[in-house]
Amino acid sequence: MGEVKKQQKKIGRLLAEARKKSGLTQGEVAKYLGYTTAQQVSNMERDASPVPFNTVVKLCDLYKLSKKRVMDALIDDYRDKVNAEFQKSKPS
Repeated sequence: MGEVKKQQKKIGRLLAEARKKSGLTQGEVAKYLGYTTAQQVSNMERDASPVPFNTVVKLCDLYKLSKKRVMDALIDDYRDKVNAEFQKSKPS
């Protein structure tokens, strides 16, 4: 299993922490986003599914998160993913 999958990505952790700090439940956030279940929010926070960009923007507003902080987390996650792919492709 790749390094990125072993530990939770930064964006999922950031969103979960911001939601909790805001005093919101996953169900409340799901309703705000127009989702039918809280499971979709849980999946994003656990990195079981990607966070669509339009959702990232909505969550920045809802949680009062700095767009720079969110962008840094997304970039770090992408960098980790690319590094893991390069590690897999090294000649033996």
